[in-house]
Amino acid sequence: MIKKLVYGLAIIAGLVSCNDDYTDWASPQSNDSKEPVDKIAFTVEPAVSAIDFVVETAENIQLFTTSLQDGQVSEYALTLSAEGKDKTAALSATAAGMVASTDLANAVAAIYGKSPEERTVAVEVAADVTVKTEDGSIITKKKASPFTLKVKLNTPLEYFLVGDATSWADKSAKCMLYPQGDKKYAYTTDFTKTENGVQTAGNLKIWLGADIGNWDNCYGAESDGDNAVSGKLVSVNAGAIACPEVGKFYKLEVDFSTNEYAWTELTDQAPKSYTHISLIGDYNDWDTAGSEKDLEQITPHNWYIAGFEPGKDGVLKLRADHKWDISWGAATDNVTIADKNYLSLTTADGKNVVVPNGKYNVFFNDITGEVVFQTAE
Repeated sequence: MIKKLVYGLAIIAGLVSCNDDYTDWASPQSNDSKEPVDKIAFTVEPAVSAIDFVVETAENIQLFTTSLQDGQVSEYALTLSAEGKDKTAALSATAAGMVASTDLANAVAAIYGKSPEERTVAVEVAADVTVKTEDGSIITKKKASPFTLKVKLNTPLEYFLVGDATSWADKSAKCMLYPQGDKKYAYTTDFTKTENGVQTAGNLKIWLGADIGNWDNCYGAESDGDNAVSGKLVSVNAGAIACPEVGKFYKLEVDFSTNEYAWTELTDQAPKSYTHISLIGDYNDWDTAGSEKDLEQITPHNWYIAGFEPGKDGVLKLRADHKWDISWGAATDNVTIADKNYLSLTTADGKNVVVPNGKYNVFFNDITGEVVFQTAE
């Protein structure tokens, strides 16, 4: 009996002595499963450096290729950012590096607003990458170094006042600046603010039409309340632009090619006032018995009507106080808003304006004769 016990202990001792390098039975020896994950090089190569949505019509755009193999990712997560901007935007790309054009445009607009200036964004690409190892598949998160992309949005160039003249928002869409050509716009009125019988210089900022309501994307002065006769337009931390004088008519001109603004005092400080400005023409068979469409005066001498629908192709004019004493028409015959929705009308033998059937928001200044027929939805 004693001999059997001794032999048994000797066998067990022998087994232990043969496995000095393999003592942890719960954790058998193997290669580090993270090693192939750590060795993965995830790099991104831009497929395009600039996108102009004015001419780009594709529904999907390839932004990049990567160093990964087919099947290692199902999609990529993209983060867009820009220097000097707190906001970022996220979107996804396919395994081939394709993004939806609409998603990309919306992401850029979320950071910069919808202004059609060329913008620069940094694009960071991340993904859940599948790696095959001897022990099976591992999914690891990887990010590549960002690359830069220039994007120009396709946005109608329509700008609007927001400020004392519009009660700081509720009438902004009715106060369009009139195009002057070459990224230049203007608005003429008395900008004075009157409150409790006290007059002060009116303050204002400027919105791109597509950005109305977004206070982060207003244009304004470098210093809040600046009433200098000219200054720089800024879109980051923009302050209010103030009219230089109280109780006078001024023309505000803005130039988005140089990002500058300037005030010009009108020579005539007593322009003729009207009770009514209306549209009359083929749409109502030139009926003078009250069926013409009246515009609303939004700021002094600036008028507006929403959703005007002629109902048929035809011609029309604008006239004052439902009489023919003062009327506005085109300087020459056969001028149509289909060719140019902005016109400068005249009271001197004005011709009928050709207006195709449609739906329009109409903006008119009775001092300058400027009119805009904005296509309405």
